[in-house]
Amino acid sequence: AFASQITDKVIMCGNSAAKLELAKKYGKNFEFLQQPLNISQIDMIKEKGKSYGEASLIDFAFKNSILIKKYEEVYKITGRIFLKNSETILRKQKKGNSEFICKNKIGWMNTEFFKMTKSDYFNVFSNALELVDDYEKKCIEKVYYKLSVNAKLKVTCFRSYPLLTGRVASEKNRRYDKNGIKLLACRVFTYLHIYDLKY
Repeated sequence: AFASQITDKVIMCGNSAAKLELAKKYGKNFEFLQQPLNISQIDMIKEKGKSYGEASLIDFAFKNSILIKKYEEVYKITGRIFLKNSETILRKQKKGNSEFICKNKIGWMNTEFFKMTKSDYFNVFSNALELVDDYEKKCIEKVYYKLSVNAKLKVTCFRSYPLLTGRVASEKNRRYDKNGIKLLACRVFTYLHIYDLKY
């Protein structure tokens, strides 16, 4: 969720029913995409895990959203979490390239929140749908990283560290919230461009 006055365009893509009152309350131009799932797709999610489900939703949004067709850059945020410094993130964005938190030492790109250019998606990241498989240790975070390195994409971190709040869906006792020394370290790494993609 974004609590920002800077952007008035919101796309929600899901494969289950959801409440839309919050977007209407903030006066956003809201597009809701309901991804239909057939038996074959459900079987694929069971076979390859949540990474396939996430990659499938992202692919569905990029290929079917009316709003995305009008713009070159898209922010994605996982459902049920909140970006507390959205206005700062949007004001400081570097236009023209995708923005992720990249953890180069472990070959990982965070996917709970990122900015992606449309050209990067269709030229590079769309291939993830055929490659992800949680049970073969090919989660979407690692696949995105490998695709980016192989394509030599220009991917930078955000100019301000994203302050996310909410529970990690796959781990009941883990939250996205950071504070204290851990948050300070993340902000320093962001400032020093350590989270930029390296290859």
